[in-house]
Amino acid sequence: MKKDSKSFNHLYTQAEKHLVKNNKRQGFNGKQTYMRNVKAFVRHLDKNFGSNNFKNLNDKHIISFVNERQNEVTTKTLLNELSAIRKLHELLPKKRYKNLIKNEDLQINRSDLDKNNEKTERAWTGDEYKKGLELAQDMNRQDVVHAMKLAKNFGLRINETTALSRYQLKEALKNGFLSLENTKYNIQRDVQIDTKEQRQVIESVLKSTNNERIFIKNGLPHGKAKERISRWIRNHRDKFQNENSIVDGREKVDISFHGLRHSYARNSVNFLKNERDLTDKQAKITTSHSMGHGRAEITDIYL
Repeated sequence: MKKDSKSFNHLYTQAEKHLVKNNKRQGFNGKQTYMRNVKAFVRHLDKNFGSNNFKNLNDKHIISFVNERQNEVTTKTLLNELSAIRKLHELLPKKRYKNLIKNEDLQINRSDLDKNNEKTERAWTGDEYKKGLELAQDMNRQDVVHAMKLAKNFGLRINETTALSRYQLKEALKNGFLSLENTKYNIQRDVQIDTKEQRQVIESVLKSTNNERIFIKNGLPHGKAKERISRWIRNHRDKFQNENSIVDGREKVDISFHGLRHSYARNSVNFLKNERDLTDKQAKITTSHSMGHGRAEITDIYL
């Protein structure tokens, strides 16, 4: 394997300084993910521009990188790398250019993303959700019941679900929105309580448990709490997952906890369009924000 050049190592160390050492709002895993995703860009700058630092980072560097990189990796990988570049640029203390070219203004071929989205169906059907809840209830797995209800009604990731406290849920009923702090990349967000069902879910969880940490109790580590719920779904989904392998022309994959976010996204977009009279784009961007993303097209991945 060819050894990295001194100039590359110099530039990569600077990236590490900004993305890891000076990044106070990011968890360890998020920082490491950014470093993995920014590495190819650092190598591109070193090879094609002989850059010594990032203060002059601008659109020409991004365009050059995309033109070269999109022939080497999948679109999803490229978009992850662009996200890391933007985070690096955001954290730079001194920079000549305030903004970088947006993804939609880049010539990125997204056909493989569209193809993958057409092929797979990840959302839980209403029947699967109902049967899954009934089975978990029969097996006295209240942690699974609570987690499923919260994820489906608030679009939560599993780590966001298991980190919830009674205080957060009480405040949500009082304020009309669920405030999340233990999120991906540690970016706080609020999820509006728009429906009667959302409020009932919170009330039922509060009524059935007295523990401040709803899912983390009796010395159970956070990671174990997440794994127990995910493992239950993997081990028992054959009992409540529909047999149809094709749904609306798309291949149905084995349901997982994350599929409940897909169900939430669809319900949210439909509610906002039909009950709040939002346009399709407005409904998608609102849903995207509530799920911890920032663009309407991200919501399309879940629909």
